[in-house]
Amino acid sequence: MEENNHKKEQEVVIKKQATELEKSIKEKTKELEVVQNSCKHPEESVKIRDINPGGASDIRKYCDLCGHVLGYPNKQEMDNWIGLK
Repeated sequence: MEENNHKKEQEVVIKKQATELEKSIKEKTKELEVVQNSCKHPEESVKIRDINPGGASDIRKYCDLCGHVLGYPNKQEMDNWIGLK
């Protein structure tokens, strides 16, 4: 019985922590959007970034200052990035 109560208490703590972390992530994501929307994106780079924990990656253009995704590179940008030209 006491073991069940301890387990329930742990579950309550974990749920509270997870909820607080999710809320914090949402708040920080909104703050990042404000910063990125105020950036003029003066310099950009083509980079590979992981898009999910399973290992899938994607090639995109990113602002060098704020990290905002600017879209996909065109063929010439890809060739330059790869080093073909």
